[in-house]
This record gives sequence, C-alpha cells and structure tokens, in this order.
Amino acid sequence: MQTYEQMFLRKLSDAELLFDTREAIKAEREATSIVVKYFREISARELYLKHACSSLFQFATEKLGYCAASAQARINAMELVVALPEVEKKIETGELSLTAASKVQSFFRAEKKAKKNYTETEKLAVVQVCLSKSTREVERELASRNPEVTRIESVKPLSREDFELRVTISRELEAKIRKLKGLMAHTQPSVRTEDLLERLVELGLEKLDPARKAARASARNAAKHKSRSSKLTNVCESELEPGSAKSSESTLHPNGERP
Repeated sequence: MQTYEQMFLRKLSDAELLFDTREAIKAEREATSIVVKYFREISARELYLKHACSSLFQFATEKLGYCAASAQARINAMELVVALPEVEKKIETGELSLTAASKVQSFFRAEKKAKKNYTETEKLAVVQVCLSKSTREVERELASRNPEVTRIESVKPLSREDFELRVTISRELEAKIRKLKGLMAHTQPSVRTEDLLERLVELGLEKLDPARKAARASARNAAKHKSRSSKLTNVCESELEPGSAKSSESTLHPNGERP
C-alpha cells in the first residue's frame, strides 16, 4: 500500500518534482548549517562533558546518533567556521559543501601537524579555490598544495568490530590491485580490497612475526621428537618379536640351553 507521501509525489508534474527537490536540498543545507552552529555552541560550553563524554565526537556518535563519518564531517565544518566566520554563509548557501568544508579543515589540521601554519588570509584563499567544486576536485586541489599531507593515513572506528581505513595510493598501486583482483576472479569473483589486504597481512605475519616463527620451530621440534620416539618404539617391538635374535637370547635357560 502506498503512503501518503508516495501518492503525493506521483501526482507532481516533472517541473514541480524538480522544483520541490531543489527546495528540499536548500532546506537540507540550511538544516546542516544550523547543526554546525549548534555544535559550535555545544563545543564552547563543553556540554558533552556533562553527558559523560570525553569529546564532542563521542557525544555526537553516542548521544546524538551520528555515524562516525557524519559526526566528524560536522565537527570539521564547525572548526572551520570557528577559525573563519566568513565560511558560515558559504556553507548555508551551498557554495561550500559540508564535505568540502570538512576536507579543507582536515587539510589545515594535517598541515599544522607538519609544522606549516596558515594565516587567516591564506586559509581563505584555500577555501576560495574549493568553492562550488565536487569532492574529487577539492581533493585534487588540496593534494596539489601538499601531496604528502593528503597521503596521511587515518583509521576510525565505525563500530565495535569495524574500522574505516583511509589511505592514499599511487596510480601504479591501484593498477596492481585491479590486476590481482582479476587474477583471483576465477576463485573469488567478488573479492574486495579488504580481502586482499587481509591475505597480504597474513602472509607478512607468517613470514615476519617472531611469535609465529617460534611456534613453527616448536612444532617442528615436537614432530622430530615424536618421529624419533616412534622409530625407537618400532625397533624395540621388532626385537621382541618371536623368532628374532634378541627374542631367542632372552628365552635361554639358566644353563645356557634353549628350551
């Protein structure tokens, strides 16, 4: 059975549907901008501490229900707005997307760790070249300014069992990964990069892990000892079999005569 919303949407003309979609996107951007403002105030008050959370990120994921990626994106955007108040309006209008704002702030944070500081004017210049660009275009723009910073790895928890690994790889490595997947396709048609990584890590650990090396050596020694013990047992049993020389000697009478 169709819901009221589904029936309403089906009655819209193409023009009405597109108009309403654009209005919904505009409302979504405005709502996101409002959330960023709320995050800024929560951070300023350190309100998360009153809810037994050590950080705004923990508060956003555990108390507000955001996934890790969504929470971090809004926190990054909030931090960028705090540093550059002019950015707030650009996020509201959609000129700077939430994702772009998050990536720009991550870039500045990584640059700071690399001992490279930006003035407010320089930061605004970076923001300016990222306006009205796709996520991929923003990534390329930031990478062109400092390729090493954008190659920094990150691991974020998504749940108790799963983590998100972000890593930048070269074109050559990407081609090798595709080739390896192709070679494995006959046995694993839907092999994932995660599967390849797990197998490669296992191979590396088998070869390099001292604990595994010691365990294999111990197993080999135990197998050798068991083999020697087995051979000794077989020899003893064969010597005691009826008709063997040792067996005949053992059955002599005290006077030296055989029975």
